[in-house]
Amino acid sequence: MTDEPQIPTVAGGATYRSILQQKESARQYKQRYEWADLPALEASLKIVSVYTATLAALARTFNSVGVWKSFGRYSVLKTLFLSPTAKMNQAQLSKILGVTSPNISYLVDSLEEEGLVERRPGEVDRRSTDVGLTPAGRALCEKLVPAAVQFSTDLLAGFSEEEKDLLNAFMERIQASAESLHALEAGAIAR
Repeated sequence: MTDEPQIPTVAGGATYRSILQQKESARQYKQRYEWADLPALEASLKIVSVYTATLAALARTFNSVGVWKSFGRYSVLKTLFLSPTAKMNQAQLSKILGVTSPNISYLVDSLEEEGLVERRPGEVDRRSTDVGLTPAGRALCEKLVPAAVQFSTDLLAGFSEEEKDLLNAFMERIQASAESLHALEAGAIAR
């Protein structure tokens, strides 16, 4: 019997190895940099692993309904699908998704080539471009969006409501910290 915590595994023990690898990496950092905060290192490395594992599992979920879109393309489709009019101008999409205008153009171009969205001159300002779902895009979203919602529900099914609330609060604090670190770095570069 070992002192190691018993960690649930997926096929082939991948999760167990991944968590052990994160602990070992954190330990190696700590050996090299005595001043390092070991629990913070472990948590930071695990955040990256959780993100990667979650995206991989979401890809498998989308594949199970017969379709896969990159996370960026899915985000555009989902945002349009959930909007009251199933359309939005490109500047709004860019702002909501937190990506650059060229990135939105690239995503919309690829979705338009697939016949899932269409561009039209803006209704309010003809100089802007509205993006809307086509019937094929709407039909695809009818499969993808509920699958993503079910995935999120299943992902945290073993957590109590209090644990989910606590996790959300922690994640918000981590995001705020990461954003403030980025802002500090951007300010230093600008000087």
